[in-house]
Amino acid sequence: MTTVEETTITRTTPDNSVEEVCQTWTIWGSSCYLYVNTSAPSWDAAVAQCLTYHNSAHLVFIGSASENDFVKRLVGPGKYPWIGVTEIEGEWVWSTQGIAVDATLTYSNWVSNYNSHADQDCGFLQTNNGKWQSHKCNAEDVFVCELEQ
Repeated sequence: MTTVEETTITRTTPDNSVEEVCQTWTIWGSSCYLYVNTSAPSWDAAVAQCLTYHNSAHLVFIGSASENDFVKRLVGPGKYPWIGVTEIEGEWVWSTQGIAVDATLTYSNWVSNYNSHADQDCGFLQTNNGKWQSHKCNAEDVFVCELEQ
């Protein structure tokens, strides 16, 4: 068990292989993606839900403008899905289960004049314009899981 803030996450690993999981998800590049259109009660809950599909699945890590555009089209307009970016110790990083996976954002697409707020440590994608915004991590929202093939 891994504890993230006050949420306990139990890794539920399906018996399916990565290849079997990806057969029912959308493949793009070297990963497959699942848009979950039912809201999770928080960013941490969305992380936990991704893990229920496969123990290597995580909230999407967007590494390029083309991947950002792909995720925006996958979800459709007017949605605000959680993505795997979070603020840890004042730095925005790709993270899963509260652990920084990639300490440098080689690509980002924050809204113009972005200002981080002290209580808004989790990122989401605005699908109308493809820009990123921060939000309180305990907000309810849809999300996108990613699984590398």
